[in-house]
Amino acid sequence: MSSKRSSSSEQKPVFTGRLTLKAVNQALADAGAKEILARGNGYHYFAEGGAARWPTSMVLKPRLSDYTLEQWVIVWRNMRSDHARNLEMSYLGDPSGFRSY
Repeated sequence: MSSKRSSSSEQKPVFTGRLTLKAVNQALADAGAKEILARGNGYHYFAEGGAARWPTSMVLKPRLSDYTLEQWVIVWRNMRSDHARNLEMSYLGDPSGFRSY
């Protein structure tokens, strides 16, 4: 029997371990984050770095596994860019709404 295998150069690396705060925070650091993800009571939040100045740093997901590793990095990027956009809009006097995560 012959099995078809794709070469490793065609496959994107995938995180296969148990998702932990340490793994998420390492991925955030690798993406250039100064913020870290922390666990609250029934939610997660970003702390340190510039997170204290964000309109919200809270993510209403009780389990870390509610998002994949890649999705946590995307959430961090979106929250950071929302903060930058809101700063820009505040200079222009535009009271735009905030995204909910």
